[in-house]
Amino acid sequence: MGRMSHLRSGEKKLRDNVPIRFNDWNPATERALKDLPETALIKFTVLTNNHGVGAGTGQKETSYGSILNRRLDRIEDNPKPVIETWMSIRNELMPRMTDVDAVTAVELFEAHLTGQATREFAEILRDSAEWLIMVINHSFNQRLCVWGTTEKNDSTRALITIDGYEKDRRSRALVTKDWIEKQTKRVAGRQGKGVQPYTWKFPPPKIAAPPRQPNKDQFFNWGPSGLEPMDQCSWLRMEHHGWEFMPHFLDRVLEGTKKLAFKAYGPDCGRQQLDYLSEDLVFEHSHKLKNFFRLLQAHSEAQPYYLVPEKSGDSPEAKEIGKVFDDERKIQITWNACYEYFKMELFTQGIVDSADFKRSFAKCKEKFLLAEQHKNAGLLDSSEASAKSNKKGDYVDKPKAGKKRKVTRNHCTKCNKWGHETADCRFDLNKTPRARGNPSDNPPSDKRKKNPYLSREEFFAKKKRDEQQKAYEAYAMNMAAEHSED
Repeated sequence: MGRMSHLRSGEKKLRDNVPIRFNDWNPATERALKDLPETALIKFTVLTNNHGVGAGTGQKETSYGSILNRRLDRIEDNPKPVIETWMSIRNELMPRMTDVDAVTAVELFEAHLTGQATREFAEILRDSAEWLIMVINHSFNQRLCVWGTTEKNDSTRALITIDGYEKDRRSRALVTKDWIEKQTKRVAGRQGKGVQPYTWKFPPPKIAAPPRQPNKDQFFNWGPSGLEPMDQCSWLRMEHHGWEFMPHFLDRVLEGTKKLAFKAYGPDCGRQQLDYLSEDLVFEHSHKLKNFFRLLQAHSEAQPYYLVPEKSGDSPEAKEIGKVFDDERKIQITWNACYEYFKMELFTQGIVDSADFKRSFAKCKEKFLLAEQHKNAGLLDSSEASAKSNKKGDYVDKPKAGKKRKVTRNHCTKCNKWGHETADCRFDLNKTPRARGNPSDNPPSDKRKKNPYLSREEFFAKKKRDEQQKAYEAYAMNMAAEHSED
């Protein structure tokens, strides 16, 4: 017998193949770093802004601190930890480092890995390096590295002069001109910044092939210089012009990591995640709206790390995949999830449709938070009123077994009874009490007032009797007329 499907907390629909559920980003459900064993953590030493606090002697302008992160033991079909690792590198580690490049991000991600993830990432690095060397050979080794004085002199000419050259010569002059301008900017940008200066020459030296996978003939990549790189990151660093191709290398590594992390979810996982957040959520009443908005922001920041299909189409929804949410998308998610719960409170503010926010998520957030305050205040008032009414209390004719009879605090001094105030007492001291005995000896008083209002059943019954009476009177008159004529 199959397992019965059930809705998860904070969801109003059951949708499968969703990479990350809404509440998965909730820090309250995650295990704290201090509770994890040391083998599951990795510590990074980073620059801090403590102005010398903790610095060694002679280094009072620089301070260091540490950051703890979780290790990653698996990449395949493990999207949430993979995204969290990349987000930590982008938001916490790299901003505290100087003289960083694209390969720095790859090296930091590699430092988080252990076990199976190390082998998976090594395969991604090899595939990325093999692809990159083909790009380098086509655009650098076989062009700039073999060009000479002619191309360099042509690149110094004015653009109007270059446009007069033949097609091949004009193309080489423009490529050389752009390359030289890029080298000049790098030289100027690194001067006086406390980093290693940069120099270049034309034609540039060729970039060697990346290290090969170990085989039976050569296990390590030994060479006469003793500086042969052992992995793909050090290969790009050791090449003088490797920095030009580092962004391409990072993009390729990111793409390979995404494909492996979202392997079981398919290329349309970004579209599936977006539909889930926009249609399937419902506000969890035990949570607060500020927690809902915090989770929404976390999902928005994670979008650039999702896999984007190569052919996603030109629709507006397809263009949103892989990008942080804009205000319209955030308003749609919030409205579909929270409107039903805060409908009355929003109505009192004049909000009956998501268009009333005028595409401003700040206004949407403000109105919903105010609605939450009104709703909580209303629930509080009702609970306080209920508590006050329970304090006054009423008589309980038949108290439950094992419980004391509930007695009111209101006592009448006129009739010496409990349950009402003296001013509300209807007891007449001059009235003769009715003697007990046979009820026929003491008939009820005719002066007793009757309720002039009829119930719904009595009203329709009386109306039916009146209609029947009128119909019978009309029938009787007709019969009497017929007999009189005879």
